[in-house]
Amino acid sequence: MGYGVTTVVGDIIGGAAYWPAVIARTAHEHRQLRQFIDLMWTPIPNACGIEFGCGYGRMLPVLGDYCERVIGYERDPELADIATKCYLNVRRVDTLAHVGEEHADLLLTYTVLQHMPEAECKSVIAEIRRIATGFVIMVEDGQGQNGGGNVWSRTPEQYSAWLGLPLIARAPRIGEDGRDRGN
Repeated sequence: MGYGVTTVVGDIIGGAAYWPAVIARTAHEHRQLRQFIDLMWTPIPNACGIEFGCGYGRMLPVLGDYCERVIGYERDPELADIATKCYLNVRRVDTLAHVGEEHADLLLTYTVLQHMPEAECKSVIAEIRRIATGFVIMVEDGQGQNGGGNVWSRTPEQYSAWLGLPLIARAPRIGEDGRDRGN
């Protein structure tokens, strides 16, 4: 299923202020993610960071701050095309349920799983479990409606159970407007 760049960056603001708002949101999200990684993860030499569903690549620079090697996987053709023009290690895949033989010391999925029905989400989580040799960060919007549009609301505990790993931390995802966007 394709989402495209406009859907991915969301309805943060319209008109002439659209791209400045996207930049502000990205800076805010980068800051939050860095704070969380600094608190929870101890970097290791030669680490590989992988992002599942990297979109147009907005979170890849954060992984690059912590990992020597960074790979982004994206299934949406439009988003993958944008990302491959900006970053060297983005791979277009048909499904996130099988991405290859890489292994991740730090794996990130950022507001991706919430857009998948349960069966697909569980398949992707099984793939995450297979390739994650280290720390996994899942950032999801827990405020969505089940099946409403293209967002399925799930709790962090559901993701933890499906992943088969303990939930060691929860952190609110606060938007640049101060609104709580979930855990």
